Amino acid sequence: MKMYRLKRLFERARELAKDVVSDPDDPPEFVQWLKTLREAQELSEEWEDALHDVTDYFGLSTEK
Repeated sequence: MKMYRLKRLFERARELAKDVVSDPDDPPEFVQWLKTLREAQELSEEWEDALHDVTDYFGLSTEK
């Protein structure tokens, strides 16, 4: 994925994650995924892994 697209994705994910509230029906990993997406200050392997885990869970793709 091109770096500018990844940076846009990073900013959009952080924007969306800030207002999300976890629910008891969420998978146990969800709280950690949100924490990682919210708190990352820059693109990192941990952030990319969390993003891929979330999109895989919801059946979405990060390839577009």
